[in-house]
Parts: sequence; structure tokens; C-alpha cells
Amino acid sequence: MSVQMIERSDVIRNRPQAPQSQGDEYRRLPLRAELFLIAHDDDTGRCHVDKRRLAIGLACAVLLELWLARRIRIGWRPDARSGGWHRNPGHITILDATLTGDPIIDAALRLLWNLGGTPRISDFVRQLADTTNLYDRVRGQMVAAGTLRHTTRRRFWFFRTATHLSCHPGFPVRARTGVRSLTRQGQPRHHDIALAGLVTALGLTRHLYPPDMSLAELQQRLADILRSQHSVCEVAASVTPGRKTNAAQRPG
Repeated sequence: MSVQMIERSDVIRNRPQAPQSQGDEYRRLPLRAELFLIAHDDDTGRCHVDKRRLAIGLACAVLLELWLARRIRIGWRPDARSGGWHRNPGHITILDATLTGDPIIDAALRLLWNLGGTPRISDFVRQLADTTNLYDRVRGQMVAAGTLRHTTRRRFWFFRTATHLSCHPGFPVRARTGVRSLTRQGQPRHHDIALAGLVTALGLTRHLYPPDMSLAELQQRLADILRSQHSVCEVAASVTPGRKTNAAQRPG
């Protein structure tokens, strides 16, 4: 079954809820890298969640990177007769499968191509996490990019353990600040909304360290913001099998 490809002119004309590019005063790390940093302790490198579950979260991050780059549509399918779009909750429509040179992104694009048609989000993220050794690949890419460094830590003065720590404390701080900024007034960045959805789904909000509000208030505010972000919610729901989202239950 071949992948469903859409002409670029139709994509531009019929694209509800597509993320718009926004100016940025600094270069952000890829979504998968920022999620990886938030999911690990800054001082010890210990992972806050089960690594298998984080691998699923990283696959979701890769999928949302494709969405942010306008390579795919999430939860929509095209109507060849009318030229419009119809809701298709839980599924992906490919718009552009051109390879990028990024090994992880290209592995995701090849997998989408092999799945064909409009694959289910849950099928894609699990296959990407399982067949590409995604956790180690993301970590290795971050080491190669100078975001993480391999180090050895001493425990109890006798034992040494290998771990990976951020090369600069500003990397994880910036990632957390981006998510917390959603609670303030202003134009939200789709990158931060996507990151917030994955952080929430993985139960990592307590590691955002909000300075001016309680954890419960932060969680409630993020939930209110994410409630209308159907595409992000549909992807984030794949972190926990069987979990349903408001987006999947609405006709759109």
C-alpha cells in the first residue's frame, strides 16, 4: 500500500490547525532533545521514568517534529473529491516524505513510508521506538552535537557509574522555561505546546520546578492549554496505551 501524498498547493490551501513559524531569539534544541533533558536529573543523569516509556515519548517527539515541519498532518485525512480535510483521529497523513539528512528523522520518514496509507499514531511510535533503538540513538546524537557528555560518577567513594550529563546547564533550563512560559500571557510557541503535551503525558511536570506557582496550579494551567490542541493530544496519548483524549472524541 503506497503512502498517500498530497500536492503542496492543496496543502497550503487546506491546512486547519497547522503550526505557524514564529520568530525566535535563540536556536532551540530539537523537541526530542529537550524532552530527553527534562526526563533526566541534571546532577546525576538518572532517568525520571522507565526508559522504555521514555523511548515511546521520544518517538512521539519525533512525530511532532515532523508535524511542526509541516511534513505530516495528525488526525486529518484529505478528501480527493472535495479537496478538503476530514477528521481522522489517531491517524497520520504524510505531506512530504523527502529525506532530510537527519538520521532519526529520516528513519521516521522511511517507517511512515513502509506503513503506507494513513497509519495509526500508536503503531508508528511503537515501531519507531522498538526497531530503531531510539533512546540510545537520541542520546548518541546529543553527544555528537555537544549537548550531552559522557562522564563517570563516583558512588559511596568506591563505585563508579557511567552517565550522561548536559554540557551546559542552560540547555535543560531553557527547555523547562519554554514549557513554563505557556502559563503566561503572549503568543505560545507550538514547539513549547508540543513539549508540554509530552512532559504531561510522561508525568514529568514535577521536574519543571515552577518558581511562582504550585505544582497543582501548573498542571491545571497546562491541561487547560492542551485541551484545545488536538494534534498534540492525540500524539501524547500514545505514551500511555489505551488512554483517550478529548481530541479523539471530538468530531473536529
